[in-house]
Amino acid sequence: MNPAKNPLKLNPAFFVNEGYYRTAKFRLKVTPWQEQLLTSYAGGARAVYNTILYHTKARYNQHQAEISYGIPEEQLTELVSLNLVGLQNFIQTLKPTWFPWHTQVSKHTFDTGVRNIVKAYQNFFAGRSKYPKKKKKPKHDVTADLSVSMTDINTKWFNSTGSHINLPIAKGPWRAKTGMVANPEGMRTAKRDVVGKVKIVSGDKRAKRTAKLIYTNRATVQEITYSYSGGYWWVAVRLRVRKENLVKKQRKNKNYIGGTLGVDAAFGDDFAVCSQPIPELTDITGRIKAPKILRSVHVKLTKVQQDHARTTPGSKRNMTTLKQMQKLYGKVAEERKRWLNVLANELVGRFDKIVVENLNLKALAKHKRDKNGRKVFSFGASVGDNSWGMFVTMLEEKAKLFKV
Repeated sequence: MNPAKNPLKLNPAFFVNEGYYRTAKFRLKVTPWQEQLLTSYAGGARAVYNTILYHTKARYNQHQAEISYGIPEEQLTELVSLNLVGLQNFIQTLKPTWFPWHTQVSKHTFDTGVRNIVKAYQNFFAGRSKYPKKKKKPKHDVTADLSVSMTDINTKWFNSTGSHINLPIAKGPWRAKTGMVANPEGMRTAKRDVVGKVKIVSGDKRAKRTAKLIYTNRATVQEITYSYSGGYWWVAVRLRVRKENLVKKQRKNKNYIGGTLGVDAAFGDDFAVCSQPIPELTDITGRIKAPKILRSVHVKLTKVQQDHARTTPGSKRNMTTLKQMQKLYGKVAEERKRWLNVLANELVGRFDKIVVENLNLKALAKHKRDKNGRKVFSFGASVGDNSWGMFVTMLEEKAKLFKV
């Protein structure tokens, strides 16, 4: 069917004006049952990823072996199609055999696994990464870094106030783990159109603004990603917002300097070196001091790591110390992101153009040794603590929000 001849099936505003993309991330307040449900979804996506990887590799090896045996082409083992639609059809044929639990998880679980393996193969063939590897099952799912994505532009995921977000529940029986008081009956039957409402941490104004954009038809949700990081469950919302709602910021403020600014990365005590001194941001030589956020919690983190190493895997104390480490790393990541965000806003708002150097951060972070095996000069942890790559990305994104 020609879309242009059936306008009722389209959103005219977004068909003509594609808009621009923005992502917002919120912390969730999940119940034990919701946490278990999200963990099962993420585990299902990992199983789908590994199953497809196994079959594609096995069929390719069999295909190559048959070629070496001189088997005619029409009798060769058929390869698995590596495009999105082909893999979705392929996984449908494996559900009854390989995934007997497919009725207990959302359909988005299978979609996530397929999209992840497709992206992994695309990166491999484009030379951006090595051949995909099997995803290992975390030893402790409760404190593992897990995620599952859901794409459905026809669903208004938020409620009107932005205090809750929807979580699809699978069709069919679903059994809770022993000891979970959230579902004492043990079995639950739900239809696919039934959703669970997950609370967003109260006081998050960004969630309210996001819900307002959606319910006033100024934006549509493209993708929802639930993930576990830093000891908490999060939801990342990818929006497509109309171009007319993009408000360009003005640089003409009291701190405006203008012109071009050059910024070079620095490691150790300094974060960066600017081509000129900037009031309230640099010293007289143009140096910006490094926040050293990771090093500020180094002593506490070391103690927690030592306590964790002394525990028995799977024990209650092991889980407690592991969660403490997760929260410390999460705190460091959030504080670093907040500091970089403020710095990027200040620089982009004060100058018309910013030029940064291009660095091979992976090479800088490697430990170097001399012929005798002793460590020589290297930047090591300073590269990761400064997060120069994240800073450059922030500059690029924020520069688009200002008028030229």
